[in-house]
Amino acid sequence: MGFPAESRSGHRASIQKAILRLRKAAKVTDWTPHDIRRTVATAMGDLGIAREVIRRVLNHKERDVTATYERSKRLREMRQALEAWARRLHAIVTGESAAKVVELRRG
Repeated sequence: MGFPAESRSGHRASIQKAILRLRKAAKVTDWTPHDIRRTVATAMGDLGIAREVIRRVLNHKERDVTATYERSKRLREMRQALEAWARRLHAIVTGESAAKVVELRRG
């Protein structure tokens, strides 16, 4: 089903505008939204979150036979994973931890 084509194109334009604003604010131009997904997935793995839960947070599809029968969305686990990431991100941003932060190249 999905959204009408007009709605999708308007949504894409809004996302592109937001990305441009973020790049300008961060003064880093050579990143994509996919970089953020990869960083979050990696950080969740480092936090000990199960790959199955990370996969669901990223909305990736499972491709084995069990997926045909087991349809749980794992909402509780996804919420816990996202809350753990929020705590970790807060600690990084506020400097409340000894987090390893790598400075990005400036564009």
